[in-house]
Amino acid sequence: MRLQRLQTIGEFIARTEAAFPGQNTIVVGWEPIIGELSPASPRHNHYVYSLSGAEAEELNRQGQGIAYTSEVIRSFNYRTQKIDLVSYGARNVRLLLTGAP
Repeated sequence: MRLQRLQTIGEFIARTEAAFPGQNTIVVGWEPIIGELSPASPRHNHYVYSLSGAEAEELNRQGQGIAYTSEVIRSFNYRTQKIDLVSYGARNVRLLLTGAP
């Protein structure tokens, strides 16, 4: 089970790195696992556990994209940070990767 999860996360990182050019911050909820998988791996995207309003505003000022892995993570971030990521221009990674409308 753990090996499968690690493999799935590794595949997710590879797909998002290919699909999201430039510098983006992606709210994933399981960021510590990414650090374990590839602590020194060069990535242009930044993966975070959650994102505060101040952090989202700063990313917007810098012109960096914001995304979240799923509606579950969007809801989690709202509960913990009291912000809706979409109001800061965040996009749903799952929908973008699968081509869903």
